[in-house]
Amino acid sequence: MTVTDVDAAFEAALNADAGRGAVADVPAPPRQDRDPEAPHGRADDGTPLAPYGVKADGTPRLREPGPGRPRAEDKARVTTSPVVKLAGAKAAAVDYTDDLLGLGTAVWLGASSMKGGRLGPVRLPDCRPYAAVWKQTLPQMAAVWNTAAQQNDQVRSAVEKFTGEGSMTWVVGVAVVTAGFVSSCTELAKAPAEVRAQATAANDAALQEYVSAQVAAMGAAA
Repeated sequence: MTVTDVDAAFEAALNADAGRGAVADVPAPPRQDRDPEAPHGRADDGTPLAPYGVKADGTPRLREPGPGRPRAEDKARVTTSPVVKLAGAKAAAVDYTDDLLGLGTAVWLGASSMKGGRLGPVRLPDCRPYAAVWKQTLPQMAAVWNTAAQQNDQVRSAVEKFTGEGSMTWVVGVAVVTAGFVSSCTELAKAPAEVRAQATAANDAALQEYVSAQVAAMGAAA
């Protein structure tokens, strides 16, 4: 027995202990290249199978597609362009000029009636010089405040509160005129007796003129 026979016998004994026979040279299976046009095979008529649909180029998908990015037509058509917003704001703008002029005129009338004096413990200034300046600048102020109301929500809310129908314009007139009336009465009470007598005579004449006009109106109506 040669050395080669001994080695072969020894290898055979090891294989027997391991439970397998002699190792045979088994060739690897031939490589099957995937058809790029039909990765899932073809139908009997040769048409590529497409279990997951096809791609944009018409070839079958290799796997099921995910949600992907939303298409442009599926998105809401919105814009943040300041030009569009400004155009919309200008289209909906309201002109407050006349209302502001009305409010300013009410303030001017009230200030013109305040000739100074005291209202209880409060000393009231003579507002007539300031009323003159107010009346002179009223058109310019109405214009700039109108522009501000069209551009700013807070200014617009304040302007709408004090102008127009149902506004609080009357508060300004009532407050200023009432203050002027009370101040004049206070000063008249401190005036000399002859001043009060002149005021009394003027009021009596005005009352007589009013009564005569009412009597004449009733006679004409009859």
